[in-house]
Amino acid sequence: MTDEPWVPPFVLLAVDLVIMTLRDSRLQVLLVERGVEPYKGHLALPGGFLQHVGEDIAAAARRELAEETDLDVGSFRLEQLGVYGDPGRDPRGRVISVAYLAIAPRLPEPTAGTDAADAGWQPADRVLSGELRLAFDHQRIVADGVERARAKLEYSSLATAFCGDTFTISELQEVYEAVWGTALDPRNFYRKVQKTQGFIVPAGTRKSATGRPARLFRAGPQTILYPPMVRPTEGERRRRVSDRPIVILTALDLEYQAVRNNLVDVKLHRHPQGTRFEVGRAANGGCRVALGQVGPGNQSAAVLAERAINEFAPAALLFVGVAGALYPHIALGDVVVATRVYAYHGGTSEDDGLKSRPRAWETSHAAEQIARHIKRSGGWIRGLPDRDAVPQVHFGAIAAGEVVLNSQVSGHAQWIRQNYNDAFAIEMEGAGVAQAGHLNGALPVVVIRGISDRADGTKEITDRARWQERAVANAAAFAMALAEEIAAEDEGGRWPTAQVTARGSNMQPDKGTYRNIARDNARVGIQAGVIQGDIKLTLDQSQPMDLAGALADFRARLEHARTEGRLDEDTYAAAREELAIADEALQATTPQSKRRLTLALKRLRGLIGDVAELATALANIISLAQVLP
Repeated sequence: MTDEPWVPPFVLLAVDLVIMTLRDSRLQVLLVERGVEPYKGHLALPGGFLQHVGEDIAAAARRELAEETDLDVGSFRLEQLGVYGDPGRDPRGRVISVAYLAIAPRLPEPTAGTDAADAGWQPADRVLSGELRLAFDHQRIVADGVERARAKLEYSSLATAFCGDTFTISELQEVYEAVWGTALDPRNFYRKVQKTQGFIVPAGTRKSATGRPARLFRAGPQTILYPPMVRPTEGERRRRVSDRPIVILTALDLEYQAVRNNLVDVKLHRHPQGTRFEVGRAANGGCRVALGQVGPGNQSAAVLAERAINEFAPAALLFVGVAGALYPHIALGDVVVATRVYAYHGGTSEDDGLKSRPRAWETSHAAEQIARHIKRSGGWIRGLPDRDAVPQVHFGAIAAGEVVLNSQVSGHAQWIRQNYNDAFAIEMEGAGVAQAGHLNGALPVVVIRGISDRADGTKEITDRARWQERAVANAAAFAMALAEEIAAEDEGGRWPTAQVTARGSNMQPDKGTYRNIARDNARVGIQAGVIQGDIKLTLDQSQPMDLAGALADFRARLEHARTEGRLDEDTYAAAREELAIADEALQATTPQSKRRLTLALKRLRGLIGDVAELATALANIISLAQVLP
């Protein structure tokens, strides 16, 4: 023991505020641009330090919000979100922050003041995805605030505050989808709302532009919901996924282990030629994954990718691993999703030097679109080992060769800059797996790389700093989210890929008659080596060619399906409401009318998806709506 008196540590106390609202059908969070150091010029949550030892913490939060954003703090209620006190969270010293949360409708534009250079609303999903990087640990605080807001919609009637005095159930569903960040099944949502007593009460009907009535509701007397409006779990959202697995391949042991850490119920699968795969499910109980290790190099990657494709007949193939960055704006730990893969070693040696013969494979458009959606939505960060350090996700070309590049001045480095200067990263297996996918019915192949070095001579330093482990963990988290989304898209074999039959396919030519039907603005064609028989082109006169006529035709089909008992009364009523919204949006001329029309049609698709005739007719209507000016 020491006789020296105890001296309390010097600690600063601050407040931060997570203020959220709905704008343009998106959950948005209030952010300021810092006008002072540290993090000058960076986006951050409004907040600051207590002015003096006698200031109340909640009063300090209200003062900081008013000073930095000029929002009227009396128009909504602040509740304490949490306390954040990691020792390294602020470079100015030990700072403990008390965070407050508010979510309220129709909040105005802020006006920056004091040490805030600017203030404005930003989509929360851009923060969650890492697209917007915030100062300090504010990304973590926003994530906690979004989760609290989503939970509040489960057990409180808060969602009705974001609707008008009267609203349709579809309008209420839009609020839940915006805050929860996921699409909801209209039929299930309708039943849940009606089951929760006192949540909403009838308020008459509203005529649409066509005169069709839409049922209206207003907020009921209950502010605490029972039973609660429970969010669909990951398992519920994925319960109907494809039977086809997603194949994920890696080159190195640490890459393999990073993916395997995200799997459960893993079982060994032996290939007749000795290759060993492991087959399991995503940790949240979702899609099936077949995991394999190919070793370094494009040749072995191509051979074993071909073997995996023929063994499992997957919906897609993902390659996950580390790579070297070729541009300075790509940070260590960031994730690069390949939009194109180059095989950079091809060329012709002539008297005047080596001439490049580029080979490239484009990533599947559908798979790339899903990957970009995952980045925007930000849900993939739940799988990160360190959610306080959210990496950026980049989309761009990747160069694949047969050497480890660790120099910026070598011949290989100059060759890549001269001939493949749009490549974001460099690695050794992507070209092999891309070629294997190309030779197997254009199977979607996505290469996902975590940046572990800069290919500039510092690889030994970054490897000692364990950047390989950190980078591939980020890539694996993104890959698992992508695998889940592809499996959900492939429900019922709807994923747009050619069918591959496991362990060899029947090569005998099919015989018979083929019919391709193009409706509305679609085009149809046929590519074949030999055609025996006739080719006839005819117009399908039975289909309406304008959107208003198509909606009228669909309404008649809907009524017929109800009369025959193929639609129950609740589903029929909900479908009529969506049709009324679609009619009203079609007549409107506002910039938001097309979006409102499309959303109503998509919700309608969820309601009538079990009736094949209606689903087919609605698909044509959606196609017409998408080409509206």
